[in-house]
Amino acid sequence: MAGFASQISFLLLFQLFATTLNRVMSCHENDQRLLLIFKQGVVDPHNHLSSWTAEEDCCLWEGVHCDNITGRVTELSLFNHTLRGDINLCVLQLEFLNHLDLGHNDFKTVSMPPCQISKPPFDAHKFHNQSLVTPSNHSASFSVALLYLDFSCNYDLVINDLHWLSQLSSLKYLNLNDSDIGNDTKWLQHIAMLPSLSELHLSNCGLRDFPSLDYANFTSLEVLELFDNFYMMKLKLPDALFNITNHIYHLDLGDCNFYGQLPKSLLNLQNLKHLNLAYNNLEGSIPDWLGQFEQLQYLDIYGNLFHGIIPSSLGNISSLFYLELSRNQLNGDLPETLGQLHQLYYLGISGNLWRGVLSEMNFTNFSNLTSLDLSSTSFEFDFDPKWVPPFQLEVLDLSNTSIGPNVPSWLYTQRSLRSLDISRSGISKIDAGIFWSFVVGIFDVDISNNLISDDISNVSLSANISSFDASNNSLSGSIFSLLCQLESKGESKLYRLDLSYNHLGGALPDCLANWKQLGLLNLGSNKLIGEVPPSLASLKLVLLDLGDNSFFGKFSSNMLNGTYLEYLILEKNKFSGSLPNPVAQYLDPYLIAYST
Repeated sequence: MAGFASQISFLLLFQLFATTLNRVMSCHENDQRLLLIFKQGVVDPHNHLSSWTAEEDCCLWEGVHCDNITGRVTELSLFNHTLRGDINLCVLQLEFLNHLDLGHNDFKTVSMPPCQISKPPFDAHKFHNQSLVTPSNHSASFSVALLYLDFSCNYDLVINDLHWLSQLSSLKYLNLNDSDIGNDTKWLQHIAMLPSLSELHLSNCGLRDFPSLDYANFTSLEVLELFDNFYMMKLKLPDALFNITNHIYHLDLGDCNFYGQLPKSLLNLQNLKHLNLAYNNLEGSIPDWLGQFEQLQYLDIYGNLFHGIIPSSLGNISSLFYLELSRNQLNGDLPETLGQLHQLYYLGISGNLWRGVLSEMNFTNFSNLTSLDLSSTSFEFDFDPKWVPPFQLEVLDLSNTSIGPNVPSWLYTQRSLRSLDISRSGISKIDAGIFWSFVVGIFDVDISNNLISDDISNVSLSANISSFDASNNSLSGSIFSLLCQLESKGESKLYRLDLSYNHLGGALPDCLANWKQLGLLNLGSNKLIGEVPPSLASLKLVLLDLGDNSFFGKFSSNMLNGTYLEYLILEKNKFSGSLPNPVAQYLDPYLIAYST
């Protein structure tokens, strides 16, 4: 009898639990109504929101998350759902919403209709067929629980008025990257009404001015990103920007048309770890006090007008792991103190007016270095031929330098390279056996515009290579092995092959079907002969240059896949006939060079 009573009690408890669970997971009617209002403005070409129906509990809808106890909607995350149309701000009236992510879609507009909540019972079917009225409504009450708002990477999204933001008093994270908010001249005033804001991302937002910061209340701000607002009127870096808070650790002001010298008030941001000032018009010398940022990890001043020497104090920033000084007007030698930056993994000093000698002594302590850009510099290179670097680079750019005539022996020790550019570097002498086996295994290679003279008849490309540019050299021999004998197994990743302006001869072999990813093929200005092989038609080329060779035969429509073709150069050959219409119809006539 006691056992039977226990079973009854268990069943009653289970039924109570099931009833409670059903109540907990049931979506609140007002929340469901607001979500359906939001859905009305959405274009969903791939039917990602098919679960958004009145018959389905809205807590189970795609992208919707509810509180386990109350059943109220707390999060709407539709990141990268290929959605289009309108962002209806009624969704911000979800009372307990704390996270809204609509980033990486294709929304065009933002609207603020009146969103009056009907008293239950709510007929979702009837509402779903109503037209959405969209007048401006400045008195709408938005969620004070919202902490996170992301509309980023909706590249055609235009938001003409940001006044609604000021109601989101608890907001900590705001990301409007790649939205056009430039028509709202009070953008800063609206955002400054958010006292809890810690991250503000407004890159590529079409900002045209930088209003006064006198009224700004950004005491909690830690991340400020304004990169790529290149339409902003030319102005100096405002001192007030560095006085609004001292909590900022990430500051990105790249490509914002700022000019003048760096204000010393920047030192107020002693928590700074990331500083990007690239692509501006900043001038003067790099201030010595920049070395006082003890926590700085990332410094980028690429593409400004800084001149003079690198201050030795930069070597004091022991935390620095990324240093980009390229494309300025800096001169002199590299200071020895840079060798103290043991954590550095990226160093870019290209395109300046340096002088002096670079040797292994400049790089002895860079054991963590993975990317090095010395391109377009006038350094004299003096490396010990027996030197073995303490680093393994993944990216190396020595283009437009004077490292030749020999390939530096230390280069062959770099077995992790994915990108190598030694174009225009005066190389004329190679150890063919070592050189070719080294470069053909690198993902992205540019050895163009040198004086390399060699027969490449026995050179084969690796299946892992994506771009190979050996143009403007004095290479000779057949390209059969290069195109027909892959050095490693697997499907080829090659997209770009440029062998133009060499002395290569023989026929174009009929094995091009091996290169299914090939989009750019330039064999112009060589000594190639014969007819175009049938396998050329298997390629989805964007560019084909066979000009200035000795090809012959009649061109027919089945020789090319014209679907993707944009550039076609066939001139200075011995082709007969005219360009077939099935190919010509895909081409801009100004991009065709064809002669018989």
